[in-house]
Amino acid sequence: MLDKPVTIRATVVEDDKALQKDIVLKPEDIDYISAHGTGTQQNDEVETRAIKRAFGATTTVPTSSVKSMIGHLIAAAGATELITCVLALRDQVLPPTAN
Repeated sequence: MLDKPVTIRATVVEDDKALQKDIVLKPEDIDYISAHGTGTQQNDEVETRAIKRAFGATTTVPTSSVKSMIGHLIAAAGATELITCVLALRDQVLPPTAN
C-alpha cells in the first residue's frame, strides 16, 4: 500500500543531442507525422512541444492521430496507426484529429 500519492507526469527528453546524432533524415524529408495524439491536453501539449523542437516552431509538416477519433486500442494501437499512415500516404489524404 502506498503512503504517499504517486504523480505520473509526461516528460520530454531535455537533451536529445545523443538521439539526433544517429538521425539521417532532415526535417524537410518528412511528409507526415503520425502523432501519439491521445486527445488529452497534457499529452498533446508535450507532444506538440517535442514536434516543434524537432522540426522548428513554424513547421508545416502535416500531423494527425486517429486515437482521438477511435480511442487508444492499447496493443492494436501501433497496427492501427501503421495502417492509417500507409493509407494516408497512398491516398494523399490527412486523417482527421478530434480536439
